Amino acid sequence: MNGRRRLSGACLPSVSPKISRLYVRNLRDCHTKSRSELVGPVSRALGAMAHRGPDGHGVEFISDERDGLTVAFGHHRLSVLDLSPAGHQPMRDEATGDWITYNGKVFNFRDVRSGLVARGLRFRSESDTEVMLKGFSARGRDAIADCRGMFAFGFWNARRRSLTLVRDRLGVKPLYYYHDGDTFIFASEVRALLATGLTARKISPSALNSYLAWGFGRAAADDHRECPRRPSRAHSGI
Repeated sequence: MNGRRRLSGACLPSVSPKISRLYVRNLRDCHTKSRSELVGPVSRALGAMAHRGPDGHGVEFISDERDGLTVAFGHHRLSVLDLSPAGHQPMRDEATGDWITYNGKVFNFRDVRSGLVARGLRFRSESDTEVMLKGFSARGRDAIADCRGMFAFGFWNARRRSLTLVRDRLGVKPLYYYHDGDTFIFASEVRALLATGLTARKISPSALNSYLAWGFGRAAADDHRECPRRPSRAHSGI
């Protein structure tokens, strides 16, 4: 979650059939809300997601107004692979300072992990979350091509000060976002976006028409400034 900032960046073309499009925007020279202003919205969003993970929760303010940008990750955890505290989220890569909040499962994560170990990377947990975090830190979007599974996650690149959202190829795991030009919020459910109090409670006419006609809500290009949206499957970006 980020308050009141301008985005600058570029739209990169598709480079792989496994990821249809990649949008990258670096969050630099931004105006931002203070951490104190966003504690309430973040807490409300996390509360709205409590049913998704009974095994733990966490909130991390990755940066705040002192850094020129307020960014926060929140997560409710459903422990599946690594039940220990080492799998707690949001998760930070100690080597790079990068962060991830991740939902899903990578079925071949042990094979992916072996490849990363061969590159000299070290792991402290048995979770696929850490594999995705380390892999994305080391290889960027190329890491996704090796992962077979269903997932959606937000990744914060500490060095570039950029946020990347990734969704699996078939769009199995949910991911929604809201962006009005000042505030960017993402979550696994629309109810979390609405709970922040920072989004408009408004229906997109174009998305409603699309849903009634085709069973899938595709909003007009500019609807994201007023209504929550869902990125297409096989999609990553911010």
